[in-house]
Formats: sequence, structure tokens, C-alpha cells
Amino acid sequence: MNEQAKEILAQMMQRVLDGVDTAADFAAQEVPIVVEQFLMWHIIESLIFFASGVVLLLIGTAYPIFVFTRKPVKGEETFWFFASGNRSGMESSTMFAAIPIALGCAMMAANIGWLKIWIAPKLYLLEYGASLIK
Repeated sequence: MNEQAKEILAQMMQRVLDGVDTAADFAAQEVPIVVEQFLMWHIIESLIFFASGVVLLLIGTAYPIFVFTRKPVKGEETFWFFASGNRSGMESSTMFAAIPIALGCAMMAANIGWLKIWIAPKLYLLEYGASLIK
């Protein structure tokens, strides 16, 4: 009975070891693919927000150019033109331009991760791992 138990235990241990070897081989094959997909996801996410910041920056810079180079039509009354042709309200239109410029710059500065992934992907992975540990 003792021999039979030892044999069954040895078979079970061999199956466990085979399973661990199979899992280790599978993990070794899949880890590079998972890391590549992880980096791709983070680079695209960062680029989307960075591009949104660029669009806001362009809107903020194009808006004053449009407002201050356009000639008013007689009788037009908006917040920057009055019927007399005075350009009062410039301050408010400048503020309307400053808000998207500030938001665009902030979005671009906060989402520069795509550049870090592109230049030094290993460093990005190390920093990301360190941030998970904190």
C-alpha cells in the first residue's frame, strides 16, 4: 500500500511539474505580445489627448485672427463689433481665445507619454511598474 501511495504521489507531482512548465512556456510566449499591446494602448490614448490639445490650441489662436481681421457688416451687433464699427469687447473675445489656448497647452503638457513610449519604451514600463508599487 505504501509503494502504491508513493507511486501515485510521484505521478501527481510529475503532472504538477509538467503543468508548471507548460504555463511558464505559455507565459514566455505571450508576455512580449501583451507588453506590445499595453504600449500600443497607452501611446494611442496619449496621442488622442495630445491631438485634442493641439486642436484646442489651434482654435484658440485662429479665433482672434478671425475676429480681429474681419470687417464688420453695417448694422452687425455682436459682442466684439457694434454698428458703429468700434471694436469694443476685445477683452472678452481675447478671453474666449485664452481659455482654449490654456486648456490646449495643459492637455499637451499632461499627455506627453506617447513621446516617452516612442523614445524609451523600457523606461516607460519601469516607471509604470514603479507607479503601481507606490
